[in-house]
Amino acid sequence: MMMSKILINNFAMQGLSPAKVLEQTNDMICRNNDEEMFVTVWLGVMEISTGKITAASAGHEYPIINRTSDSGFEIFKDKHGFVIGGIEGMKYEEYEFQLEKAAHFSCTQMVLSKPPTSATNCSVQKDCCLH
Repeated sequence: MMMSKILINNFAMQGLSPAKVLEQTNDMICRNNDEEMFVTVWLGVMEISTGKITAASAGHEYPIINRTSDSGFEIFKDKHGFVIGGIEGMKYEEYEFQLEKAAHFSCTQMVLSKPPTSATNCSVQKDCCLH
């Protein structure tokens, strides 16, 4: 998992789209995956000035979002891609959604990438939020 996080960070810092980040990460993990392990990932990049999020999923649970500051949380049923580390050459699809400007400054109001059963205290756990 640590290798996956490093690869995702490196590819994202190169300015690749979420789908391309997942594709590149998947290919690198598959080439060196003798133990046949896999990772699920939900990756979103937010344009801060507009609240637009471009995202892609690699087998991860549905994200939980709050589009507006007063609408409450909802499960966002995106299309899951295949897990990272499963099959080399996988392609991932991107999608976009919009958050209200007032909602996208608080991580806990925005997107939770862990299911509620494991996200017990997201105001403290940074890994629950968009990353």
